[in-house]
Order: sequence, then C-alpha cells, then structure tokens
Amino acid sequence: MAYVYEGKIEESEGCWVATVPAFPGCFGGGDAIADACRNASEALRLFIAERLDSGAELPPQVISSEP
Repeated sequence: MAYVYEGKIEESEGCWVATVPAFPGCFGGGDAIADACRNASEALRLFIAERLDSGAELPPQVISSEP
C-alpha cells in the first residue's frame, strides 16, 4: 500500500525547515533545501517505523491543492 503526504519547506532565520503536517513534530532542518528534506525524510522514516512497530495506524493521506 502506498501513502502520499504533503510536505512543506520554508526558510526560517537563515535555514530551511521541511515538515509533513500529517505528522506533527516530525521535521528536518538544514542550511540547504536538500539537507532539510533529507533530515525530514529520516525523521519521518523513524516516526513511521515506530508507529508500525507499535501497531498504531498511520494518519490518513493528505494532499492539498494549496500552494
């Protein structure tokens, strides 16, 4: 089964922050967009693995048409 979640990337105080709103508190940051995305991807992977290992459901996928 494939899940698709919306991610957001924003600049904040001179660095980049990538978040996935469906997973509050799960984010990554870095000096470059690629770093923020890579760090967020790792945080999300660990978060999802923990949820699945504990038998918890994943949040419903959310895709917005907003920019």
